[in-house]
Amino acid sequence: MPRPAMLVARTLPMPTLARLLVTVIDGLSLNWLPDRDSAAALGVLDAFAAHLATLATPPGTPG
Repeated sequence: MPRPAMLVARTLPMPTLARLLVTVIDGLSLNWLPDRDSAAALGVLDAFAAHLATLATPPGTPG
């Protein structure tokens, strides 16, 4: 059974969100390579995901 699509409104333009994601992943990769601290990298990804979730709102929400 197909799941219904989630409808969200972005608070930033898609090119800005894309650049933000690429910047975080690039920086995280460069920080992980020398020390291979996967736990720290996952912590950063969790924090970024929480922040990214705040940038989406239900359609029609003032913001």
